[in-house]
Amino acid sequence: TMISVLMLTGNIAKAAITDSSIIVDGRIEDLTQMYNDDAGSPIGARPTNSTIMVKYFRADFQGKIGEDTAYRFRMNFPNSATAVGYPGSADNISKFFDYAYISRKLMTDLKLVAGKQRTDIGGWVGFADPLDVYMYPVAFLDYVGFGLVYSTQIALQYEFAGQKVDIAVVDPGSSSAQATTTAPGGATNLPNNGRQIMSARYMGNFLDKSVQPYVAYMTETIQNVAPSPADKKYQFLTLGLKYTIPVLDIEADYLSNNMQDKTTAGQTDTTNSLYILARYKMEDLGLKPFVAYENSNQNVNNSATADQ
Repeated sequence: TMISVLMLTGNIAKAAITDSSIIVDGRIEDLTQMYNDDAGSPIGARPTNSTIMVKYFRADFQGKIGEDTAYRFRMNFPNSATAVGYPGSADNISKFFDYAYISRKLMTDLKLVAGKQRTDIGGWVGFADPLDVYMYPVAFLDYVGFGLVYSTQIALQYEFAGQKVDIAVVDPGSSSAQATTTAPGGATNLPNNGRQIMSARYMGNFLDKSVQPYVAYMTETIQNVAPSPADKKYQFLTLGLKYTIPVLDIEADYLSNNMQDKTTAGQTDTTNSLYILARYKMEDLGLKPFVAYENSNQNVNNSATADQ
């Protein structure tokens, strides 16, 4: 009887799925390295070597279940080789998945989204396809290290007149950037012990998407226990602007990260990055030549500031 019920439920769900699609994309690279006689190593001259690698290979499943429910699951196969994975990840979703969420329409312009998805922190450079990005701002790399690019979250999203506002509670899962803490008696806490991340994001749309401002703010508190230092508060701010005309895209992002130092009480680490990109669109040739500029400023543990 139980098997019959499960099969019936599956058939009902399958019949209700509409507008589904599967998109597969990837990139394979052949990397060859050749060295002259001056290129030494601890064991002598380096040999010429060649490696064929799958840079990325993704399968993206999207669709709707009825009129008000949608889903998306995107698998990133190369990630599986080094994934923390279920059940090792604190959020119980493997790095094998970039996206694994379901959205439910609550009202005409309001929906609830739950699962793993992009946090959209990091400005317009964060939205770009990896194929189109050859340089990331230093501040954006902080988000990668803290597990904030793709994260499990519950978000309320409100869309009006082509604009979007959402508020989310984010759990980045385990991250190598977060050291474990040790409680009295030697008990070890999870890497993301007590992490509470609140996120608010706004994406504008003016002049038929010719001008698109973007603002995102995230704040999190890592709750430590004795003998670890006091709780740490991190703040991430993104200000972005995109200007589009038929043959040219101009994107500008300012990223500012303010993080209380993990090892020294009362000290703060800051990273600020300005990233500007101009892309010329040559549709007839399928080319998009671009010019990118980045200026980053880091202040680690209130030390002397170094420009990069």
